[in-house]
Amino acid sequence: MNRGAILEMQPGRELDALVSKTVFGMENVGFIPYSTSIAAAWSVLEKMEQETKVSVWSDNNRKWACEVEYMIHDDCDTAPEAICKAALLYKHNIFGRGITDDLIPPEVQCLNIVSPYATDRTAEKQTTRS
Repeated sequence: MNRGAILEMQPGRELDALVSKTVFGMENVGFIPYSTSIAAAWSVLEKMEQETKVSVWSDNNRKWACEVEYMIHDDCDTAPEAICKAALLYKHNIFGRGITDDLIPPEVQCLNIVSPYATDRTAEKQTTRS
C-alpha cells in the first residue's frame, strides 16, 4: 500500500481492518472502530507509544494532526482518523509530506539525523543517503 492510498481512505471498516492488520498484526478479529471511535483509536496510540514518540492535537481550523517519530500527518477531520493514518504511514515507512527523495536537493538529504527512537530500518535508510 502506498502513501496516497492510505491518505485517500475514509474512516470506516476498510481503514479499521488495515489498522488491525498493520499495527496489531491481527486479521479477522471482528469489527473494532479504530478510525471512528476515540476509545479504539487510543489503543492504536498506546501501541505506537511502545515503539516511538506519539502526540495528537487539533489546530485552529478544527483539523486534527498526529505526530509519530517527529513526522506529522495532519489535516484530518477527527482525532481517530489522524491517529490511524499516522500509524499506518509509520508502519509502512512512508511517512512524508508528499515530497519524494528525488525532489529533495542532495545537500538537504545529508542533514538527516537519526532519532533515538529510530528503528534499525529507519537508521539504515538514513545512513544510506549520506
